[in-house]
Amino acid sequence: MTDTILDTFNTSRDALRPGGVDITLRALEFCEFAPGSRMLDIGCGQGATLELLSSYGFISYGLDTSRLRVELSRGSTDNLLQSDGRLLPFFENYFDCVFLECTLSVIENPDKVLSEIHRVLKPGAFIIFSDIFAHNALSIPPLKSAMAESAIRSIWPQSEIENLLKSHSFRILLREDTRLSMRNNAVISQNPELSTAGIDFYCLRPRPSVDALSFHLLLSRARIGYLMLVAQKMV
Repeated sequence: MTDTILDTFNTSRDALRPGGVDITLRALEFCEFAPGSRMLDIGCGQGATLELLSSYGFISYGLDTSRLRVELSRGSTDNLLQSDGRLLPFFENYFDCVFLECTLSVIENPDKVLSEIHRVLKPGAFIIFSDIFAHNALSIPPLKSAMAESAIRSIWPQSEIENLLKSHSFRILLREDTRLSMRNNAVISQNPELSTAGIDFYCLRPRPSVDALSFHLLLSRARIGYLMLVAQKMV
């Protein structure tokens, strides 16, 4: 991939996650995939990553639990399925890369999903992962109890995310806390009391009984960031 492509790519689709496609581009640059590589995006949203992958000549497949988002993704690829990722309808050793972008935090059974990902990836193939995480693991329970109901099911510390991947025979090749790079992202909350932490809080909001200042304090203690990992299936 060239700097020209990186500089000129623009998606017409919203990336429903902090950081947009910039984080995806950095991970793709690191992995150096050949044109024609097979890519699977679990939790594909409105298809921003799929559109990006297609623009590079990759063969892309998208899964999402939402029928509406699957329909919105049409045009980015013809290979779309409504699925939660716990049973992937693909052969073993089929994909060169699987994307989990803001997906781990919303799925019900991450162990089952990762087992399926390991099955469908070729030996030596990659997971490109990004999601919210907490630097301070001890602050996660009080933060969760103060959060309003949302799509977010879990917030993990980085060490547990990495251990989860390692337990499914992946090795971490690249890790990056992308929090600082997202401070100017277009989807950052317009609430000044929450946006000062430098991350998108569009799905992290307080319960009605919790005031914004107290919630911001809990967020600050948890030190929420947005983690990008590239991991490789061990042979």
